[in-house]
Amino acid sequence: MYILLSGNPPFYDETEEENTDLHNRIIFCRIVAGDFEFDSPYWDDISPAAKELVCRLMEVDQMLRITAQDALWHEWIAGNGASEKNLKDGVCAQFEKNFAKAKWRV
Repeated sequence: MYILLSGNPPFYDETEEENTDLHNRIIFCRIVAGDFEFDSPYWDDISPAAKELVCRLMEVDQMLRITAQDALWHEWIAGNGASEKNLKDGVCAQFEKNFAKAKWRV
C-alpha cells in the first residue's frame, strides 16, 4: 500500500553503498526496525487516514498490527477518509523512477 500511494519503497538505503551485501543488510535492519517515513513531497497530498492505515499495516509487532479484516473496515477503505486529490501522475512518475529494471539489484 505504501508503494501504491507514493510510488516509492518504504525502506531504502541512502548511503549510496555499492557493496550489495552491506546494502541489503542496511535495508533489512530498517525493515526489522520498522524505520520508514512519509517523505515530502510524495506524501503531502495523502490523507491522514491513509497514513494511519499504512502505519498500522507496517507495525513491526504482529500483536499490534492491524488484521486484513480490520484493514478492510478501516475508515480510509470503508469510509470517507480518502483525499479528493488525483495522485495518479505523481505516483506513476515515482513508480517508474524507482522500479525501472535497470535499477534493480540482484
